[in-house]
This record gives sequence, structure tokens and C-alpha cells, in this order.
Amino acid sequence: AEQCMQRIRAEAYVKDDMKITFTLSMGIAELVAGEDAETWIKRADKALYHSKTSGRNKYTLAEPTLSKNDAA
Repeated sequence: AEQCMQRIRAEAYVKDDMKITFTLSMGIAELVAGEDAETWIKRADKALYHSKTSGRNKYTLAEPTLSKNDAA
């Protein structure tokens, strides 16, 4: 994840006198044995939300399970 972030941060789009750089927020969830796709995606989404709300331009690793409140 860190290599991906570094590569994206190093990129820039330049046109005339305008330069646009990029940032990236990621939520990463490893698929747990027996987990369905919906739960896996919810965990990744929760991790992404954490990255965005706690400073942006970073990645967050998802917890291996959802709490009962998050599963709904």
C-alpha cells in the first residue's frame, strides 16, 4: 500500500502553467475465511472512511471483523 501511495503522490499533471498533484485515501481489507463479499466490502469501506476522516492522504487497514453496529 505504501508503494502505491508513493507512486500516486509522485505523479503530477502539468498543462501550461497549471500543475495538479494527487493524494489518495485507501481502506484495505483482507478477505477472511468464510466471509461474504458484502461484509468484506463493508470492512474496506469503513477503513476508507476512517482514512478520509482522520487526515486523508493515507491508508487504513480494516479490522478483521465488523462490530454488530457496523454489520447492519
